[in-house]
Amino acid sequence: RLFYDLIENKKFTPVEDLEVTDSSYLLGIADLIGELRRFILENLVEGDIDTAKYFYGIMKELYGTYLQIEFGKNLIPELRRKKDTARVLVERTLSDLFVAQQSRNLEKRLDEKSKD
Repeated sequence: RLFYDLIENKKFTPVEDLEVTDSSYLLGIADLIGELRRFILENLVEGDIDTAKYFYGIMKELYGTYLQIEFGKNLIPELRRKKDTARVLVERTLSDLFVAQQSRNLEKRLDEKSKD
């Protein structure tokens, strides 16, 4: 539901609107970062860099918020691993966006050259 609301309604579902524990919600946010990466990659494949950039901004913001949350290892054992995975996903997604933008710029320049 988090992913659906974010993509379809461009709104973030607060924990109060879901019937889940706080720890499940936090783990779900980490999973949402992975789902956003897949969605961003789909948009890049379709050539929609602007939408990909928009959702990357959300992904990065989610990760930044996630970093501020500190819990003991024993409270939510999976949290550290999910945080580490989220960091890698955010970094890879930025790299993919950069490559897509550079490809788009190169295509534009080649098109302009071919018109001359």
